[in-house]
Amino acid sequence: MKRKTFTSILLALAVTAIFAVTGYSQTKKAYIKAAETAAEAHDHYSEMVYYQNVLEFEEDDIDFLYKTAEAARKINALTKAAEYYKRVIELDENNAYPEATYHLARMQQKLGQYADAQSNYQIFLTEYEGSNSNLKARAEKELSASEWAEDYSQQLWEEFQIEHLSSNINTPYSEFGATPMGDSLYFSSLRFEIEDDTYDPDRLLTGLLMSEDMGVGEKLGEEINLKNTHTAHSAFTREGDRMYFTICEYGLPDSIRCDLYYRDLGDAGWGDAVAISSVNGAGYTSTQPNVGYDDDNGVAYLYFSSDRPGGKGGLDIYRSAITESGFGEIENIAGVNTAYNEVTPFYHSPTRTLYFSSNGRKTLGGLDVFKSSMRSGSAGVVQHLGAPLNGSYHDLYYSLNEKGDVAYFSSNRTESFYLVDDIEACCYDIYKVDILPFANLIAQTFEAQTLDSLYGTKIRVINLTTGEEMIAMDDELASGVFPLARDNEYMIIASKENYISDTVRFNTLDIQSLDDIVKKLYLKTDILYLDAFTFDDRTKEALRGATVTLYDLDDPDADPIIVTNFDANDFHFELERGKRYRITATRKGYSSETVIIDTNDHKDKSRIRQDLFLKIGELDDFLPLVLYFDNDHPNPNTYVDDTELQYTETFPPYFARKQTFIDRFTQPLAGVERDEKARQLNSFFDTEVKKGNDDLLVFMEVLEAHLAQGDKVSIYLKGYTSPRSTRFYNLALGNRRVNSVRNDLQAYAGGKLQGYLSSGQLTVEQKSFGETTAPRGISSSIPNERLSIYSYEASKERRVEIVQIEIN
Repeated sequence: MKRKTFTSILLALAVTAIFAVTGYSQTKKAYIKAAETAAEAHDHYSEMVYYQNVLEFEEDDIDFLYKTAEAARKINALTKAAEYYKRVIELDENNAYPEATYHLARMQQKLGQYADAQSNYQIFLTEYEGSNSNLKARAEKELSASEWAEDYSQQLWEEFQIEHLSSNINTPYSEFGATPMGDSLYFSSLRFEIEDDTYDPDRLLTGLLMSEDMGVGEKLGEEINLKNTHTAHSAFTREGDRMYFTICEYGLPDSIRCDLYYRDLGDAGWGDAVAISSVNGAGYTSTQPNVGYDDDNGVAYLYFSSDRPGGKGGLDIYRSAITESGFGEIENIAGVNTAYNEVTPFYHSPTRTLYFSSNGRKTLGGLDVFKSSMRSGSAGVVQHLGAPLNGSYHDLYYSLNEKGDVAYFSSNRTESFYLVDDIEACCYDIYKVDILPFANLIAQTFEAQTLDSLYGTKIRVINLTTGEEMIAMDDELASGVFPLARDNEYMIIASKENYISDTVRFNTLDIQSLDDIVKKLYLKTDILYLDAFTFDDRTKEALRGATVTLYDLDDPDADPIIVTNFDANDFHFELERGKRYRITATRKGYSSETVIIDTNDHKDKSRIRQDLFLKIGELDDFLPLVLYFDNDHPNPNTYVDDTELQYTETFPPYFARKQTFIDRFTQPLAGVERDEKARQLNSFFDTEVKKGNDDLLVFMEVLEAHLAQGDKVSIYLKGYTSPRSTRFYNLALGNRRVNSVRNDLQAYAGGKLQGYLSSGQLTVEQKSFGETTAPRGISSSIPNERLSIYSYEASKERRVEIVQIEIN
């Protein structure tokens, strides 16, 4: 059998066959006879014209209105067909033409008049009582498609920038099957006459052409285009050493049957045409070849469409592996085929995507372009390529350059050139598509542990499909924005100094949404951060005022890192991965604590914590133990050198005056100087003043332990004052301060040390140096209390120190 192909591609044949009605009698009967003769010859354009002449005799003859509509429909004269079907429906009181409503809806759908099409499909489904169940099923399918198209046609794929190619390529006939090869464009055209054709009307032939840089297309020589033979549909191997094509033959004027051929390129040019016998067969057509490469397994495939037996229906898409000995088993690409027509396959090897056209799925009216990603030889999700690439007319022969940013397709949309105004959808033209990025990638970078934004990261986006690379880096940003193409695979690499790079791979297959694509990358620091904390081993409370030293065990020449923290108990270091370290914590009054850290034990971490618990140490570890006093305390305004107060009783009211000292000293200052002096006094009270009181309490506890084991202990104290008063007054004040400390020793734990003092096992020697030891530069001005009382320098002089301990 001869397989009927796409009538609209061949309509130009009928257009050239119109001959004058005057060749017959100008009677109604003559016109009817001429129309019937044209119909038998499948010359539907002439048939339509003759029936239009018949209607001039009786414009409301419903029979001839219907025949005119049918002829117009068959040549895609959509507007004319819709006009005649409407008149049939208006006149059809007896429902003699029940299928007219369906055909009107179909014409309206192809014209993009989706609301009107829906209305008429619904009327047809409600009123049709005929026996054609297939027609009702098709009406239900197209009703659903029209409802979908009305909304979907407004959702434009704005990345498609479409250009109608000029008359260098396109003519009022049909041009199709564009294949880019470097700067050349190969394509087919139905514009050439058959020499000495005996058929009436004369028929046209397809031929292969080539255009350089979009110049005028030139027909290839007879080594490609055989004389008086349909030659079309060029496809080339990647190396350009073989061309696949079709040779076709006429059946009826609107029906041709095709077979697949190839030619190999040799030193003398293109070789003979070789029929692909494993694909071709009598009684069916095999056409529209395309060569696709599966780079995963190194196999090239010949894709084609055919109505061979065993398919799903209509024309299906098949492929056959190209082997050294010929061609492999023929595979039906079942994932894309339907019971209707799937045609013009194009496999884009870089993105492993199969493009094709179909009227077996929801379309905008005619054949629309679809795509499906191919993985492991199977088709994935089938996706419609949207408007404006697809419209209500036929859109097919989609092809794509290697980079994926330029495409070509053919369409019989109204922008195309055509021969006769009545047949606005007669002929196909080639359109070029510049493909812009369809969406943006927003790559965001974060610090893996804290999840904080990581600024100044270098972000590289590599298109694994094309090999192109994009880079973004900004010290003030933690993200980058990159344009994306459809059906491509990408890899994002985020890197930053002292961090381990993070990588994310993704693809843009089967993405419908045009929203930005967000990918988050989390970078672990290449430096291993050590957070060390010091605690009192007895109380488990934070131990301030410690010193932590870090030693690099793998580099003996490296200087140790020494950090003292008077304000808190935390210490922070940066470690090099792959090394071993020793960390030691010390503090007056405590034994040192040492831990070995091997960074190889923490490969999956960016930060580690080490708690250091310090045990109470020896008495010498406390030296010097410094205790601070308020101005002229204890017992102000007296020359008495003794006091009943304990130091620990003087500490709370003195510490409570911290803000007073800060305010009084900084009152005349401003700006940075005021802030710095305020911080200095605040730190003095929070660390040195409070630390002295805390150390004294622990010191007495350790002292008791020594005495309990029989040690004889001698403690030497020194008392200091600021130089505000006379030497004799300051000597007495210094003695009072030393005695307040002695009182603490006597009162400790309800008098536990009193017995040792009485027996002489514990002795306290004191020497008050008073003002005589104050350094120069300390104010002695009585009126200037700001400097002589509230300054940091003066406050540092009001103290008692335990300076020496002897243990026998």
